[in-house]
Amino acid sequence: MAKIGMTLGILGGCGPAAGAHFYTRLVALTRAEKDRDHVDVLLAGRASTPDRTAYLLGSGENPGAYLAADAKCLQNSGADLLVLLCHTAHAFLAEIRAAVSIPVLDMVSLTVDYAAARGLSTLGILSTQGTHHARLYDRAAAPYGMRVMYPAPETRMLVQSCIYSFLKQGRQDGGAAIRTACADLGARGCPAVVLACTELSLPIAQPRAPLYYRRREPVAFLPQVLIDPLEILARRAITLCGKQVKEEEQDAAAFFACGATRCQAAGNRHG
Repeated sequence: MAKIGMTLGILGGCGPAAGAHFYTRLVALTRAEKDRDHVDVLLAGRASTPDRTAYLLGSGENPGAYLAADAKCLQNSGADLLVLLCHTAHAFLAEIRAAVSIPVLDMVSLTVDYAAARGLSTLGILSTQGTHHARLYDRAAAPYGMRVMYPAPETRMLVQSCIYSFLKQGRQDGGAAIRTACADLGARGCPAVVLACTELSLPIAQPRAPLYYRRREPVAFLPQVLIDPLEILARRAITLCGKQVKEEEQDAAAFFACGATRCQAAGNRHG
C-alpha cells in the first residue's frame, strides 16, 4: 500500500475539546485540493488520563505511564511523528520520548523558538498551576536569555479556574479571565502573552481577527500580542509531514497583533 507522506500521531484527550480543535486547525491550515493532500492522522484521545496538574502539585496518579503507553500505541499503529497537545503534560515529555523511537515535538520549545525569532525578549505565560509549577517555559526560554513573566498568584488562580470550571466543562465564556490576566501582565510591561494551556485556544478560535469571545464580545484594548502554541504546532506538523501550509495562513493566526503599537514601541518585531 502506497504511503503519502508521514503519518501524524496526536496525543489528545487532555482535554478532548482541545484535541478536536487542533485537528480542525490542522485541516484548515493545510493547502489541499483533495483528500490525499491532507496529513494522515492517528488520534489517541484518552480522556481518562490522570490529571497532570493534580499530580505535579502532589496528589493523584502519575499520568506519565498513560501518555507513554498511548505514544507507543500510536507508533505501533503507524505514526511517524507525534504531537502532545497538553502543555502541562510536557512535564512528562522525557518519559514519553523514552517509550518510542519516533520524534515527539515539543510544543513549549517550538513556541519559545517562535517568539525569539520575532525579537521578543519577554513572554507572559497563561497556564495551569501545573505548568507554572514545572517551570516548563522558564527552562525553554533560558537558552535565549528570555524573561518569563506570570500573572500575580490570585490571577493565576483565576486562569486555573477558567480552565477547569469553564473551558473543560465546554463553557467558552472564560474571556474575562484571559483579559484580566493580560491586563495584569500588561501593567508590568509584558509585551506578549502565550496561551500556554490548549483550552485557552478555544475561546478565541473563531473568528480569528479581530479576536472575539462568546457572543462576539470584542477583546478590547489588550496591551500585548497573544501567541497561540496550537497554531504553531499545527504548522510545524503539516510541514514535517510533507504537506504545505496555506500561504495566507503562514503566520497570521499564530501571532495575534492585539497591541501592535505598544509592541513596536517596545522594539518587538512581529509579522
